[in-house]
Amino acid sequence: RARGIDWMHQPPCSQVGFPNCGGYDEYTQAPWRSPGWCEHYACRAHDRTIVLTATLANGLRIERTCELTDDADGGALTITTSLHNTGDTPRSTTLRPHPEFNSGTPSETQLAMHVDDGWRTVDIDTSLDLTGDGLPTAWRLRRGDAMLTITWADQPISRALVSWDRSLGLVRPEIFARPTMLEPGQSMSFVQNWRTGSLRA
Repeated sequence: RARGIDWMHQPPCSQVGFPNCGGYDEYTQAPWRSPGWCEHYACRAHDRTIVLTATLANGLRIERTCELTDDADGGALTITTSLHNTGDTPRSTTLRPHPEFNSGTPSETQLAMHVDDGWRTVDIDTSLDLTGDGLPTAWRLRRGDAMLTITWADQPISRALVSWDRSLGLVRPEIFARPTMLEPGQSMSFVQNWRTGSLRA
């Protein structure tokens, strides 16, 4: 059941990469738009769970499971992405979730990142490229009284990016999982938890 606001950016025809851009992408390596972002996925749905699978040109098989839950305070989406090396040689992978969120006008949306000493606001005129110490453990978006918080538990990340696009009215808070070398037959997984809520809750 739809309720609240639509957080995801819907791309206009003029956006580079249309119609495959916008919303939520995942890359399987660090470079922008590496394999995984626009392949044809097979889809299975059951109750409130969707499973997307694809075999990629880089020899990896990706499986993304999206599970919805909700309660009185809001809703939650758990995204579990698994990468499997189906080839006969080692494959290097860096899972890179790449969401694009509606930011509206400069005064509508606030983005914050959680670090060791609490929440820090990311100014709309600030682009971030973080490595090493000071990497975030969560993102939080606010629009009015509505909030969206994204966490990845204690899973280590290697990099975080934030970019704003005022012309398109969007913000991209990205994380890079730790680079992993998958031997033939090996797999790795990364889990994100997206939770909506309200300041009034």
